[in-house]
Amino acid sequence: MAKTKVIIPSKPGSAASWIGWLGPVVLVLVSAVSTWAVVRGWNRSTAPVPVRAPAPVERALEVADAPARPARTQPAGEAPPGMVWITGGEFLMGTEDPRSLPSCGSDSMPDARPIHRVDVDGFWIDRTEVTNDQFAAFVEATGYKTVAERVPTAEEFPGAPPEKLVAG
Repeated sequence: MAKTKVIIPSKPGSAASWIGWLGPVVLVLVSAVSTWAVVRGWNRSTAPVPVRAPAPVERALEVADAPARPARTQPAGEAPPGMVWITGGEFLMGTEDPRSLPSCGSDSMPDARPIHRVDVDGFWIDRTEVTNDQFAAFVEATGYKTVAERVPTAEEFPGAPPEKLVAG
């Protein structure tokens, strides 16, 4: 195999100086794009690539293997006008430290740990979204205040300066 010499011109900024670097730059770009294509599955191989589930997924599956409570049936009685029944049940909530997983960012998400089962009772929900007019009628009829309208308490936010405990 013949050896190739790369000659860098002595005059920086001349047309010949950037042409001398063009070859290696193109080589690096082609290599990066090829690697990216293989990672994305755009290679010519049709053989399946074995994928091992990350540890947090395995732990979630262990939690999921525990016996689940049977789903609730429709409650007795007629549905309220414009509402549908959502059957309750169990689901897995939370995560392990996702920083070791691909494409999960740098946040360790300590407030979302550990993976655990959550049991939700069945409930009625409106068939369609609530309009602003419907919500206004509800507020008028009940005197309801949203979280943003309520003054937070020191018990909810221990250590917060009193002047910061204002409705939002």
